[in-house]
Amino acid sequence: MVVVAAGEYTEDLTIGHLSGAAPVFKNNLTIQAETAGTVTINAANQGDRFKALEALGADFGEIDLLGVVVNGDGVVLDGLRIVQPSEQLNILDAANINGALTIVSPNVVVKNCVIVGAGADIGGDSLGLLLANMDAVTALGGGANLALNLTVENTTFTNAPFSFAIVNFLAALGLPVPNPDASFSGCTFDNNGTGIEMDDGAVTVVDSTFTNNGTGISCSDDSLTVSNCTFIGNLEAGVEIETGNLEDNEAAESPVVSIDGSLFKDNGPQENSYGFLQEGGTATITNCIFSGNTTAQIRLSPDDSRDVTLTLDHCDLYNSVEGIGISTPESAEAIITVTITNTNISDFDCIENLAGFAAEFNVSFSNVFASNEQYFGEDGAFITDNVLNTDPMYVDAASGDFKLADGSPVLTAGVGGTFIGAVGQSSPVSDWQLQ
Repeated sequence: MVVVAAGEYTEDLTIGHLSGAAPVFKNNLTIQAETAGTVTINAANQGDRFKALEALGADFGEIDLLGVVVNGDGVVLDGLRIVQPSEQLNILDAANINGALTIVSPNVVVKNCVIVGAGADIGGDSLGLLLANMDAVTALGGGANLALNLTVENTTFTNAPFSFAIVNFLAALGLPVPNPDASFSGCTFDNNGTGIEMDDGAVTVVDSTFTNNGTGISCSDDSLTVSNCTFIGNLEAGVEIETGNLEDNEAAESPVVSIDGSLFKDNGPQENSYGFLQEGGTATITNCIFSGNTTAQIRLSPDDSRDVTLTLDHCDLYNSVEGIGISTPESAEAIITVTITNTNISDFDCIENLAGFAAEFNVSFSNVFASNEQYFGEDGAFITDNVLNTDPMYVDAASGDFKLADGSPVLTAGVGGTFIGAVGQSSPVSDWQLQ
């Protein structure tokens, strides 16, 4: 273990590298601040740690601009503030990038850290933390040095166009290697262009907060799992599911997204912005609250020929700014299939289906409470069973209390006599307050 004394250090910290003819690994090394939060490492941006990749066509230029570089199995970074102060991007052909922290090896742990990018509004592919499969030298030699199983705990990401990005450069070279994967727990993503950007791989996010970003999470590949997270005040969307290009190892229903026990509030304070935007793939959302998001709480809008499939169960959608719970576009380029159970939708227009028969809504054991005359679209395809149209009688939804009051008509109207909505009266999440 290396214990770092309090202070501000300007250097290109390198834990293993890809700069020589053969990769250098530093395994099972822990770098820990003597006192968390008192050590700052500013990237000096003075060298290229990836020269071994130039023969394979990956030229970063004279300086790689990738901050702290980790190439070691089982490395732990604990209590550090890691900063990329430069807005300059490198010359990598695949994408001109820079970053504060770059991890290219397996089983790395980042905890109790602060990752600071070069500026949330500078444009380009400037990153906080980059997780990427880059070691083509080892892969071509029959070995495996892959950016798998990253664990990030109690860490804050701020001030980057993309505060975390996950990419498989080796797959782009045609090498049959698995995509990276990462898990986040107890993390904060604040004031970034995008909190988590997923171009490849699988990400799990638990007990984390996304505030004041452009988009909280943008996913276009593989799988995303979100549990007990909060998305508040993000400019464009809390979560955006894009289609991207299907890779050879991806099923047609990708990306596959699961969101449980999470809060989406006041996202998208501009036109054409949403709490949750799905342009493709398969999403399952359970036990979630959507409140005060701008154009619609949920927008389903396929942007190519890949279908959109959404399942909602035990959720509350309450009073978007534009008065729309769920919306679809006038011209959908693929089929939209929505299954809704045990869910309260309370809004001026609860479901605005402009896609007609391109969208099929299967709504059962739910409460669709529209203050306007409900608009389903002239050619809307709706299958309903045991659907109420009544005030759910929240304790105080306007102040963020979505518990159901005594006498609520939806207390036992769900499947099997359960409550409708995310909270009920005694759910573990019943103390949510939307401040």
